[in-house]
Amino acid sequence: MHQFDHFSVLLLLLLLTTTAIYSPQNFDQSLNKSERIFPFTHSQVVTVTKKKCNWYILLNPEGISNKEGNSIKFKNFKRSLRTSSFNIKLENNERMILESKKVWGYEGSDCTIYRNFETDFLRIEENGSLIVYSRKIKGFKGRLITVYYFSKTLRGPVFSLDKDNIAEQFKDDACFLSKVIKRLSWTNNYSAWDSKKSTFVITEIMNECK
Repeated sequence: MHQFDHFSVLLLLLLLTTTAIYSPQNFDQSLNKSERIFPFTHSQVVTVTKKKCNWYILLNPEGISNKEGNSIKFKNFKRSLRTSSFNIKLENNERMILESKKVWGYEGSDCTIYRNFETDFLRIEENGSLIVYSRKIKGFKGRLITVYYFSKTLRGPVFSLDKDNIAEQFKDDACFLSKVIKRLSWTNNYSAWDSKKSTFVITEIMNECK
């Protein structure tokens, strides 16, 4: 009798465990929920519904929304700093060499967009009235830190997101600069994130002055 009871308990526990793992309800929730895909400082910056994209080399920013004629589907690529070019393995396993200046960026399998910048890629964190980018660099004792950049447009020059560059690039925008000084200069954190509005504070200010 005791052996039967013990076996019954084990069987019940096994069934409950299996149901918790493979429950269709749990499985659907895991597919439908939004996924935070930004692994850096602002984990809340880029939020997309779980989906999968193809890998694309983007020849220009138009390739973000219109792939035909503006992008190249690929399996992988390597950057050569010596020749300033990309060795790209295409979907059909053929190879293509492109000059670095002809590659605007790429789209990853998680649908994240990266812009080609100097010898690295910048991740686009916000594409709106102000384009905000990020990348990881090695800091003190090799510790990775996140740094931020901005540009006025997707084709425009890229600058570090700091007080001096904002002041220089928007010197003729009195509304924007006065609000930036009032709301951000005291913390000197120009990459501050507004979690309630799901946007960078500096982008929020830009929108207020439009």
